[in-house]
Amino acid sequence: MASRTWIPGAIAAAALMALLSAPAHAQRASIVVQIAPPAPQVEVVPAVPRGQVWVPGHWRWNGSQHVWVPGRMSARRSGYIYMPAQWVSVNGRWEYREGTWVRPGKNYRDSDGDGIADRMDRDKDGDGVRNSQDVRPNNPNVASAPIYVQVPPPPPRVEPPPVARRGQVWVPGHWRWNGREHVWIEGRYTARRSGYVWAPSTWVQIGGRWEYREGRWTRPGNSCRDSDNDGVCDRFDRDRDGDGTRNSQDNRPNNPNR
Repeated sequence: MASRTWIPGAIAAAALMALLSAPAHAQRASIVVQIAPPAPQVEVVPAVPRGQVWVPGHWRWNGSQHVWVPGRMSARRSGYIYMPAQWVSVNGRWEYREGTWVRPGKNYRDSDGDGIADRMDRDKDGDGVRNSQDVRPNNPNVASAPIYVQVPPPPPRVEPPPVARRGQVWVPGHWRWNGREHVWIEGRYTARRSGYVWAPSTWVQIGGRWEYREGRWTRPGNSCRDSDNDGVCDRFDRDRDGDGTRNSQDNRPNNPNR
């Protein structure tokens, strides 16, 4: 009787020891399905705090269908860059590969230093323009192709002046054309670039059409002064002197003391 109770216990103990001795880096079993994942959802990437990396949202299989996993912040790992989760077509089926941290190298460059490998980064040059919409996706100083429409954009929405953040710049909200109508893109913070100021997105009337010009980083100069040093060109800054009062309501919009 004693021997019959001892054997299952010994087997369980051996199984537990094998589990504990398994390598810590063992990967999860791969997921292979017949149904292709939908196109990635568009996400507005928030300002990434120092020491963090943005993990993009992605589709994951829940056993019966694809479900969207929203993007999130994750602590950056020194000496590593993040390879986001991806789906790869293999012989007519789709294989899910879990996101992982890798050492940078020839196959894993990170041009904009955002912690995401270039070949998985949807904005390789870190200029705020998705690669698919960027004329020069490897050049942060070149904006996307212009958009021309016949419908004028509505007046800009009023946004409360945000609280200044060290090392960050406020990108004002603006109207953008989605192919059928103007949609409002809310303002957000983005990491400041040393030696540059931000020229926000604008609509310019040319002839009988409206041209959309993507926001971009530019060197300060006569055409792009930054009086309050908030990282936004004066000619686009709705509070040029940085006193918390919008220019349209400020008796002295160029004097932070009045």
